[in-house]
Amino acid sequence: KQWYQRRVRADISNLLPVLSELPIAANDPRLWKQFNFQLLSHARALEPTVRLNVVRVYLEFVAKMGQSYSDLLPDSLPFISELLEDVDEGVEGVVREIVEKIEEVTGESMDQHL
Repeated sequence: KQWYQRRVRADISNLLPVLSELPIAANDPRLWKQFNFQLLSHARALEPTVRLNVVRVYLEFVAKMGQSYSDLLPDSLPFISELLEDVDEGVEGVVREIVEKIEEVTGESMDQHL
């Protein structure tokens, strides 16, 4: 099982830039919203490795969206709040990075939202 988890984690590292760029390349806000929801829905998976990979892709997605991410924030907040309390420290750590990135790209504090 550990070998598989290391392998999955390594493989997703190579795919992070591609996965996070796909919806942006389409340049369609409807696709951004759909991607956002579908990706965050997978963050509720039982397997910690899956959740970790999802939040790693999501961090890249937020960074690449930049200011345009603001439109997705209201739909994202329930998922982010839930993930901040994840039992897996790795997942929680990446989600804290996501919150910092959101604050950076939107210019507003997330304290009032989370």
